[in-house]
Amino acid sequence: MSDLMLDVDQAGELKAAFRRGSWTNAEIKSACEGDKLAKFRQVILGNAEIVTVKHIIDCDSHPFVPVRNWEVRESDQLASRVTGQLEWNAANVGLFLSDTQKSDRHEGNQLRKELESQ
Repeated sequence: MSDLMLDVDQAGELKAAFRRGSWTNAEIKSACEGDKLAKFRQVILGNAEIVTVKHIIDCDSHPFVPVRNWEVRESDQLASRVTGQLEWNAANVGLFLSDTQKSDRHEGNQLRKELESQ
């Protein structure tokens, strides 16, 4: 256990740092729970590092089918669909709307046919 004494100046430094980082009171409370700050100290000491979580999507997995009698037919799938593992990066993803989708109505099979021709 440490014999740390937090003086007014240090408390002010912490408060200013939390404000610069736009921390909320709830986030500060969460950081103080358990051993989170002890683990963060290891980062400061150079004994650990913070690594961004990679979100991997398995494009080969079977889709969720909400109704028992429904099925996903291979013949209905796009030949050019993504397969394998995809690392999600929101910066590389955009919403695509075909010209016909921008109108009031659009049939799903019509979109599939448009995408197949691309």
